[in-house]
Amino acid sequence: MATTNLLQDIYDLAEEVKLPTKKMGAPKGEPKAKPRIFDRYKALSLWKLEQSIEQAKGYFIEKERASESNPLKIQVEPDTKDENGKVIKKGRVVTKKQYFAAPNWTIKNRKQYEQWEAANDAEKAAMKKKNRGKDIYADIHVSIKVGGSASLKCFKRKNKKSGAVEPVGFFTCKELMLIETLEKLHATLSQMESGDGNLGTEFHEYAKLIAKQNLDEELYEYNEELDVYVKLEEEGEAAA
Repeated sequence: MATTNLLQDIYDLAEEVKLPTKKMGAPKGEPKAKPRIFDRYKALSLWKLEQSIEQAKGYFIEKERASESNPLKIQVEPDTKDENGKVIKKGRVVTKKQYFAAPNWTIKNRKQYEQWEAANDAEKAAMKKKNRGKDIYADIHVSIKVGGSASLKCFKRKNKKSGAVEPVGFFTCKELMLIETLEKLHATLSQMESGDGNLGTEFHEYAKLIAKQNLDEELYEYNEELDVYVKLEEEGEAAA
């Protein structure tokens, strides 16, 4: 899938961000089905994007930079909710005393950018002269995470040495466009479906690879109907 097509899809979306529909739990007395790989990884990826949006707002709008005197509390695991949406267990929260990359974005020229932000007029003039007369903006890499931390290589970039076009897991974004871009990425992921022949298909295939990583291939097999990996001796029972 070409970068230009995906980015165009992102910017063509409506401003409203659609959240995934909540699913009702299994009736009492019946065993709960294992969550489908696509649904599980999609929900986690959406939550990571929501976290990234909040961090972007704090860093670029509210200027809540993490420091010794202003540590930030960041929720790094989602809340556990019941079938009615009630929080039954709070997600893990960590305290950060210095800048750290958000799940879906990171500043590549962080040192230069933060020096510019802290500089006075005379210092900025000198920095601007060294930067070919241009102001210094944050150079940000944005990615789509499949679940926790793996980046989906759905973008294209030309290799400067070989000239070949290669798949990569990020694209560059200026700070002024970051929040809008993340929100539209969220909208894009919210609307993707498994088997759509586009982003949803690529996302699902990568999610299956990640889900398979820690499994013994001799003991587990992918069940396409259930969209889960099941133990071979349990496959008949799970599909029943």
